[in-house]
Amino acid sequence: MLNRILEKKREKINMTGLVIKENGKITIEKDKKKIKEKVLKYNKDWTKKREIDLDELEYDPEWREIYTFNEDINENIYKNLMIPIKMEELERVLQNLKTNKAPGSSGITYDFWKKSGNLTRNLLLNIFNDSMAKENVTDEWKKGFIYPINKTSRSNWNQDLNLTRPIVLLETARKIWFKILVNRLGKILTKEQILTNTNLQH
Repeated sequence: MLNRILEKKREKINMTGLVIKENGKITIEKDKKKIKEKVLKYNKDWTKKREIDLDELEYDPEWREIYTFNEDINENIYKNLMIPIKMEELERVLQNLKTNKAPGSSGITYDFWKKSGNLTRNLLLNIFNDSMAKENVTDEWKKGFIYPINKTSRSNWNQDLNLTRPIVLLETARKIWFKILVNRLGKILTKEQILTNTNLQH
């Protein structure tokens, strides 16, 4: 079943050649090493830290109201956030997973988890709970797979990096685990009314 699920095809961007536009000139780069360097620089520039004036945000009345620190929060409300996950929680998340989503480097898709049997689900649940008990996760879950996609409405990106954007593909197991924790946190914040009315409106 795993092989059948992983056979899903997705459109790939062929980077055996790049169109380079510099100093008013257009050239085609075919050297693999130089292409790799160009792609790496482009991705770094795309994801670089943005310059944000935190002082401006801090003294803006609207933002100050939105992010006013609530000193009355009792930390005990979070005591159940990291308790062992039950199979019912996992199955609820699996039922609501969207299909046809790109997987991480392992190639394991949401479809695989949705169609998995009891043995596989119990193994996944044990991994989640073991990670929570150790307060750490496998190194593979800390990695992302950078994948370029065409950011235009056209079918052809014309070998121009500027017509692509990078996305980070994460392991689906990690994303499922995080969905469970986010659901738990959301229930706590709603029940305890941690978010102010201003937060909810935004």
